[in-house]
Amino acid sequence: MYPTVKLFSSLIRNFVLPNPFEQLPMTYNSLPMSIFALFQPSILFSLAVIPIHKLSYFMTRLYYHRPYDSKAKGSILYLFFFVVYSALLYIMAKFSFSPTVIFLSIISYACFHIGVILLINWSNLHSFF
Repeated sequence: MYPTVKLFSSLIRNFVLPNPFEQLPMTYNSLPMSIFALFQPSILFSLAVIPIHKLSYFMTRLYYHRPYDSKAKGSILYLFFFVVYSALLYIMAKFSFSPTVIFLSIISYACFHIGVILLINWSNLHSFF
C-alpha cells in the first residue's frame, strides 16, 4: 500500500497543487504591494518548498510514530500537511501577505492543532478530570 500512497502523494504535490504565489502582482516600475512581487512566482514557490517540506516533516512526526505506525500513514500525513501549508501560502498570497491575514492564518492553524491534539488525547484528559 505504501508505494501506491507514495506515488499518489508525489502526483498531487507536483501536478495538482497550485502555485500560491501566482496571485501576487507583478509590477516592476511602481511600488509593489509586497516585497515578494519582485520575484517570479515560480522562483518563490521553489524557495518556499524547502521550509514547507521541513515543517510538514516536523508536524508529521508529531502524529506519526515510526516503529508503531505504517509507512502509508506517515506518507498520508506528510501529504496532508504539505497541502495545508500550500493552501495557507495561497491564501496569504491572495491577500498580498497582509499582516492581518498572516496573523489570522497562524492563529486558526494553531487552534486546529490544539483541537486535534485534544481529540487524540481525549481519553487521557477525561480520566484526568
